[in-house]
Amino acid sequence: MKVTAEKMDNHEVVLTIEVEAEVLKKAEAKACKDLANRVSIPGFRKGKAPRHIIEQRVGKQAILDTAFDAVADKAFADALKEQDVTPVSRPDIEVVTLEEGKDVVFKARFTAKPEVTLGEYKGIQVEKKVDEITDEDIDKEIESMRRRRSQMVDAAEGAEVKNGDLVTLDFKGFVDGEAFEGGEGKDYPLEIGSNRFIPGFEDQLIGHKSGEDVTVKVTFPQDYRNKDVAGKDAEFSVKINSVEKTPELTDEWVKNYQETTAETVDAFRTQMKERMVAGSDYNYHMEIQQKALADIVDKSEITLSDSMKKYATAYAIRSQLDQIEKYGMKISDMLNMYGTSVQDFRTQMETQGEEYGKQYFVIQKIAADQGIKLNDDLINKVAENATKITGKEYNKDKLIEEFGKETIESEAVTMAVLDYIESKVKTTVQEETSEVPESSTAAPAESSTAAK
Repeated sequence: MKVTAEKMDNHEVVLTIEVEAEVLKKAEAKACKDLANRVSIPGFRKGKAPRHIIEQRVGKQAILDTAFDAVADKAFADALKEQDVTPVSRPDIEVVTLEEGKDVVFKARFTAKPEVTLGEYKGIQVEKKVDEITDEDIDKEIESMRRRRSQMVDAAEGAEVKNGDLVTLDFKGFVDGEAFEGGEGKDYPLEIGSNRFIPGFEDQLIGHKSGEDVTVKVTFPQDYRNKDVAGKDAEFSVKINSVEKTPELTDEWVKNYQETTAETVDAFRTQMKERMVAGSDYNYHMEIQQKALADIVDKSEITLSDSMKKYATAYAIRSQLDQIEKYGMKISDMLNMYGTSVQDFRTQMETQGEEYGKQYFVIQKIAADQGIKLNDDLINKVAENATKITGKEYNKDKLIEEFGKETIESEAVTMAVLDYIESKVKTTVQEETSEVPESSTAAPAESSTAAK
């Protein structure tokens, strides 16, 4: 076999591969045999029809094409080893010569893994704060669990709306007596006190009851994203369709809560503290590792091709959308929540994606340099961490079933590399009591101009 390599722009490589005619001949014989075993031909048992009969049945070109696929697959793999190059895209194959009795010649064009020159990272200094889990933090976390939409319970008839309740609303907004675009919603879920709507809206619902019609008067902020209504007074006609309240924290509620094995409030609190401490420890190490990794990337020489950047951007967008969907949101909800445009979001994802791409190749480089290879011990460590943080019992098989084999294997190697990086950096620790943010209790709803 002969191989010549041509390096193009944007990390593209073209391999011209020539394989001896004898190799093709053997592949043709095997292809013919394989076809004979798959094709039913009257008068012959499967696998016993002679070649000329098979050729009559399927055509010479079909046999030749099948043989080429086998020859090209092996030749391409061997050529990559010979040239010491790693593709990050599927090759485009161009057949140059494919004839019986002649050497096979084909070209394979693909994007190659970029070369990475690591900057000095041993001895990097990283500052990290130590989070202390307090009883108040535990209370807040348990409260957020009780206030998730799936845990809310229908209020008794005539119950008044209070802060923390989840209500569903029909509403329509007017400015100067005219309805405006985006100012209407149907069965819109809203957590009172979440401040998802413009200032003053949620407060005016407190004290009213399910089934009531309420008039809400507000003023849009001067910097509101919808310039047509920014700074203007508005009036909303609101119908409170339903009211749901947070269930009481009792032993009975704990027994029925699927995310714990505890059966009493005290046991639940103990379990939650253990889980939060494990999560805090994980975040502690992850912050050190991510800061160090970012420093390494900044000090390293690495350039991504245009195709790599496109892929990385698509990955970043998909990851963001997956997170949004977990909370029942749409992309429009997120854009409205943060007051950003589709183009701004894409620009952000392009930047984030490029950073992801550089981090990925830096991690791969360190793994190769340090001989870090995938094994069951690494995957078991991922399972161990997942068990500590989530409270669910994970093993290798369950991880792969839930998240996919490729994802878990990549995570296992990444975790090992990050642990290695952390072992080589110096940390300056500052103790500080954490303020654990309260989770959102209401399921996000359709976007609206009433919302912030």
